[in-house]
Amino acid sequence: KIADDQNIQINNIQKMGLSLLLLVLVFSLGFVRNDTMKHIMWFAILVLFSLVLNYEKYDKELIEDTFKKMLLIVLLCVLIAIQFPQYIKPSMGTLLVFGLLFVIVFRIIDTFFFNKKYNTLISSIAVFIFSAFIIYDTDRIMKDAKECVKSKNPDYLDNMINMFLNLMNLFNNLLAVVEE
Repeated sequence: KIADDQNIQINNIQKMGLSLLLLVLVFSLGFVRNDTMKHIMWFAILVLFSLVLNYEKYDKELIEDTFKKMLLIVLLCVLIAIQFPQYIKPSMGTLLVFGLLFVIVFRIIDTFFFNKKYNTLISSIAVFIFSAFIIYDTDRIMKDAKECVKSKNPDYLDNMINMFLNLMNLFNNLLAVVEE
């Protein structure tokens, strides 16, 4: 549908299809070894994000307020990762993935059966989980940087994608919390 001459809008079914494609692309990145293909997939992910996410319905002040809060959270997470690396273990990643699956399942249940009644609660849990992901991934980036000195082919693309997705999801969930 064309809303006006300048803006193109997509309906919910198209948005769900694009979101599913986005999810497949993100999970597929872990299995692709060709750097050129990873870059193409990364570009496709950015394009899909621009189609799926719609911030026009939000007030500019709300976006700015959410962004400031997100920056503060990210700063605290990075400081924690730098100050306390001894407490960040590889098993933390597994726990965070299970927490993320919990959020996804309950977000789907809430959307279809409760008409988003628990959206703020689920978004609050997601803010916590993505903050923990930022701590975890910051620690991984610092450890990979030490290993990078030894390697001739450093691969920061995976870490960059993880951090981008963490920040994107943190912002979207924080926006849902602040909006309420």
